[in-house]
Amino acid sequence: MKRQHCWLWLLCCGIILFIFPAAGTAAPPKFVISAKTFHTLAIQKDGSLWAWGYNAFGQLGLGDTTDRHSPTQVQVGTRWVAVAAGELYSLGLKADGSLWAWGYNNHGQLGLGDYNDRHSPTQVGTGWVSVAAGANYSLGLKDDGYLWAWGANSYGQLGLGDTTDRPIPTPVGTGWVAVAAGALYSLGLKDGGSLWAWGRNNYGQLGLGDTIDRHSPTPVGMGPWVAVVAGANHSLGLMAGGSLWAWGYNNHGQLGLGDTSDRASPNPVGTGWVAVAAGDWHSLGLQADGSLWAWGRNDYGQLGLGNTIDRHSPTQVGTGWVAVAAGALYSLGLKADGSLWTWGYNFQGRLGLGDTTNRLSPARVARFNARRPAVIPMF
Repeated sequence: MKRQHCWLWLLCCGIILFIFPAAGTAAPPKFVISAKTFHTLAIQKDGSLWAWGYNAFGQLGLGDTTDRHSPTQVQVGTRWVAVAAGELYSLGLKADGSLWAWGYNNHGQLGLGDYNDRHSPTQVGTGWVSVAAGANYSLGLKDDGYLWAWGANSYGQLGLGDTTDRPIPTPVGTGWVAVAAGALYSLGLKDGGSLWAWGRNNYGQLGLGDTIDRHSPTPVGMGPWVAVVAGANHSLGLMAGGSLWAWGYNNHGQLGLGDTSDRASPNPVGTGWVAVAAGDWHSLGLQADGSLWAWGRNDYGQLGLGNTIDRHSPTQVGTGWVAVAAGALYSLGLKADGSLWTWGYNFQGRLGLGDTTNRLSPARVARFNARRPAVIPMF
């Protein structure tokens, strides 16, 4: 029987949806939008997959290396239910549990046993329920609770006790219910809400009170945690009850703590949160009333506030939102009617607006009706 969990969780730089832990179980997560440094992925209501932005390594999955400034359908069927955009590659899950990978593969991050790029989705295996994509490594959960890791491992981000790359999925252990991939580090939740961290820790992004790298999963403490996200070098976590905690790199105020000092341990940001997303240097969060808040770096308008001024504390963007995603220098949001909105840096068309002009405020992606979240964030 397939494993069921009582959380819905976030993929790194994708979306987060979860419900407060309660009796019974919830459906597997459906991550319908994902952004990274150069490209964007999104799933339409009919289960079709669309991609746009930079495509030099085939990371859009369109069979070529031509950039796209508007959403373009990936022609490998429908029934897509989850996506994860890595640095220059992509991962996707279909409803049957099959995992597909495409794009740059210099460290084996596609999990295909070699180091050859792919310009179209190529199947990795079956039985998957969740994936996360880092800079050039990948994490995946199977329906039996096992965590698997593959790709680059120079800082122990695979959690395998060493720094050797793996070109195929390699088991890390069992009992996992959620994972998040930063640039070079990883976070994971186990049954019961315990938080674990491993990989690079130069800014305290592991939340362990120091800046020492870890090559194996190490408990962070506190909790119970219900969701975690990983930016390039900063982390956000939600505890039961809606309290938000932040730690790691804070040069632009991306921790939301009112300053620019790094933190090596989790620090509280406030309560009432139901969803969060972490870009490279900025953060986004949703409150229970559907209001969107943004903080951190804003030189390209990635906070959506109509200007380019950094914010060191959460600042409201608007209302009516149900999901958010954060790329390196840009952001995406999904409204209750299925409309998709983007803002920030638009080089190579990563906003999907048909041009390369930056946006300082949310702009609607034309003729795109994204799949609604299975569960609207709530407590």
